[in-house]
Amino acid sequence: MKELIEKILSYIPKYMLEFGALFTRPKIFIAERNTLLESTFVDCLLFLGISVVLSTIMSTSLPGSREDIWSSLAGTSVSCAILIVGSGLALRLAWRIVGGRAATRSFIVVYAYLSGVQLIIFSIPLKRKTLIII
Repeated sequence: MKELIEKILSYIPKYMLEFGALFTRPKIFIAERNTLLESTFVDCLLFLGISVVLSTIMSTSLPGSREDIWSSLAGTSVSCAILIVGSGLALRLAWRIVGGRAATRSFIVVYAYLSGVQLIIFSIPLKRKTLIII
């Protein structure tokens, strides 16, 4: 467990740079990557994995949350994997129908990066006050 935490902590600076680039200019960030390379595929999955872990920590550490962190992490990981692969395959099929020839890996890389940012954004705990406008 200690080794896993150390590996995650060593990746945090790169993760923060990628997150910032994706958040501010997602189109440019994706366009600069060669989505067919194995290293890009591994990087996107690592980025998604860190995002899943951070979003799980943020959501289970809220006051009043009674969820087990490991079961929440497993559920989030499985649902992300199903959604990303399913979305990538659906978009690949749509491109195939209209005559496109992009690789499935390209779609999965794009979805993995964008889903990683989306997970973090939607996991930020917000204190909401009800505002009544008359």
